[in-house]
Amino acid sequence: MFQIYIMTKKRYYEYKDNGSNKFWEIHKKGNMITTRWGKIGSNGNILTKDYGDDAISIYFKLIKSKTNKGYKLSIDEKKSMKTLKKSTKTL
Repeated sequence: MFQIYIMTKKRYYEYKDNGSNKFWEIHKKGNMITTRWGKIGSNGNILTKDYGDDAISIYFKLIKSKTNKGYKLSIDEKKSMKTLKKSTKTL
C-alpha cells in the first residue's frame, strides 16, 4: 500500500540575521514547484518549474537546504499548519 500526499500548501520561511531580512516561499502542485524569494516587504522573485517524477523529493530537498541555511518557518505558518488537514490517496 502506498500513500500519496497531495500538497498544495504554501510554506513560508524567513531569515533574519546580521542585517538580512529575507523570505523564501515554496508551493508544490502536481509536478510543479513554485518558489518565491526576496526581501521581506517586497513582492520578491518567482520561479515555477516542472520537476516531473522527482518533484516530491526535490520539494523536500529545497526545504532542507533553506532550513540548513537558517531559514525558519514563520510563526503564522506554524499556527496554520496545526489546523491543516492532510489529503491522502491510497493506491
